[in-house]
Amino acid sequence: MNQYEVEIDGKLYRVTIEEISENERTEPKNNNNNENNAQQQQASPSTEQAQPAPAPSSGSGQNVTAPMPGNIFKVLAQPGQSVKEGETVVVLEAMKMENEIVAPADGTISAVHVKEGQSVEADDVLFEL
Repeated sequence: MNQYEVEIDGKLYRVTIEEISENERTEPKNNNNNENNAQQQQASPSTEQAQPAPAPSSGSGQNVTAPMPGNIFKVLAQPGQSVKEGETVVVLEAMKMENEIVAPADGTISAVHVKEGQSVEADDVLFEL
């Protein structure tokens, strides 16, 4: 074990450093761990395809909202167009990634509330099914 004194912002701290073996290593304790994990999950989606909230089985009268803030990169469907569950309707660019917003169920697009290049916030309605 080695002891050191470290000065940070004019305050003197005593630090004890102990060498540990590879088997004894653990993750550092961090009081903000839950907050950091949430930020990391938000920053790096697990898949490129962002899914809206679960859909009712009929798919009628459902608003599909933006899962995160971003810019509309492409609108691939127009009002009156039939879509199948999982078909990409809007491509949302967020954090330099293109996120496909898909139809949550089979149905007909009744309204599209966004246009290419438009900025949206999380939970803004993108289209109605």
